[in-house]
Parts: sequence; C-alpha cells; structure tokens
Amino acid sequence: MRYLILPLILALAGCHHAPQIAYGNEATVQVGGMTQQNERQGFALAERHCRKYGKVPRIVSDQGRRVTFDCVAP
Repeated sequence: MRYLILPLILALAGCHHAPQIAYGNEATVQVGGMTQQNERQGFALAERHCRKYGKVPRIVSDQGRRVTFDCVAP
C-alpha cells in the first residue's frame, strides 16, 4: 500500500501549475495555465502587465485554461 501512495502524491503534485503570460503587448495579454484554483493569480498577472501601459485588464475570451484580456483605459 505504501508503494502506491507515493506515486499518487507525486502525480498530483505535478498537476498544479501556476498561470503565466503566454503572449502580451500594449493592447492585449493572454494568460495560460489558469484554473478555478488560481484565477486570482492569473488576473493579477494580467493586471500587472496592463498596468505597465497605464491600463487595466478586461476579459475578452475564456478558452478554459487560456484567458485573453484586452488592456483598456481605466
């Protein structure tokens, strides 16, 4: 039994990925690796990216784990 638990723990640990910017410019940013568990972290990445241009993020497309934001004037 002990030998079955360790591989399961290791497999589950590898399933959690932090969101990261897949693409971004002044007008838009795509954040990949988003889940319900880390959506705040993903939005914070988009917010930080858009802030560099004096803008705020607005969701325009949600394709599951990849979310696209437009960077718009506040």
